[in-house]
Amino acid sequence: MSAHYVYYTKPTQAQVDLSIHDAEGIPLDHWSSAQFKKLREGDHLWIVTISEGRLFLLGHLAVDQMLNFQKAVKYLGREDLYDATYHAVCEPEHAEHMEFWDIHEQAPGLRFESANDRLVFEDDGLLAAQQMQSMRRLTEESVSLLEDIWYSEVDESDDENDADAETDAEGGYVMDSELRRQIEQAAVAHVTAALTDEGWVVESVEAERCGYDLHCTQGDQERHVEVKGTQGEQPAFIITAQELRCADEDNAFELWVVVSVLADEPKAHRYSGEELRTHFRLHAVQYRAVLKEVAGGADEEE
Repeated sequence: MSAHYVYYTKPTQAQVDLSIHDAEGIPLDHWSSAQFKKLREGDHLWIVTISEGRLFLLGHLAVDQMLNFQKAVKYLGREDLYDATYHAVCEPEHAEHMEFWDIHEQAPGLRFESANDRLVFEDDGLLAAQQMQSMRRLTEESVSLLEDIWYSEVDESDDENDADAETDAEGGYVMDSELRRQIEQAAVAHVTAALTDEGWVVESVEAERCGYDLHCTQGDQERHVEVKGTQGEQPAFIITAQELRCADEDNAFELWVVVSVLADEPKAHRYSGEELRTHFRLHAVQYRAVLKEVAGGADEEE
C-alpha cells in the first residue's frame, strides 16, 4: 500500500533556482532530500512550506522511481539538480504543476502516523517551522483532506471552468450549464444501464469526488468507472488531474465515453487506465493564475 508523506521546504528554496512564488506552474517531476530513504516507488510526497507562521501547500508528487543523484541527473537530463542522497522522480507526463496555496485554516485537521500526531500552534495561531523539519507520514483521513484541497482548484460554479463541462470535437468548452447537466445525466444513465445489463451492481459515488463516478461490483470483482459524455461523434472530454491519477494507479479503473449522448442511439466506448494514456493526446486547457508578489506593489491604472 502506498504511503503519503508531508515534506517541508524553506520558503526561499524550491529546488528550482526560483523563489517559491515564481515556482508556480512549473511541473513537479522530482524532489530530493537525505530524508527520503524510507520512500518507495508508488509513494506520494506533499511539499509544504511555512511563511510568516502560515502553512502553504506547494505541490504533489507521485513517486515513480527512487534514484541517486547521478542517476537522477542522467534520467532527467539536467545538471542543476540539488545534490542530495535520494531523488524522488515522477515520470514527466505524470508531473503536476506547483502551486502556492494557503492551507493554514485546514492545518489543524492534519494528522500524522507518529507519537506527535498533529501540528502545534502558537498562542497567536501561527506555526513554528521547526516542527516540520522531519518528513511525516499522513493518516488516510489527512490524505483525503489534502487531495480535496489540491484537486479543487476548479471552481465548480463557473461553467467555463468546470472540469466536467461538455466539449466540442476539438475539446472546447460549451457554456450552457443546463445542457451540460443533461449530458452528464444521460451519460451516467446510459453507462449504468449497460453495466447493469452485464450483471454489475452499480452505485453512484459522484458526490464523493474520488476520481471516478460509479462503483461496480459483481461477485468478488470490482470496477471503478469514470463516465464522460459528449454530443459529438468523437470522444473528446475534459479530465481532471485526480481522475488521471486514479487511471494511472487504480487497476480497477475504467473510462466510459458516451458519444452522441443525446441522440436516439448513443454509443459508449470503454478504456482501461493504460488505454486512456495510449489512445488519447492530453492537452492542458487551463492554468491557475496567482498574482506574484512584486516589489513596490502591483501595477494599477492611473
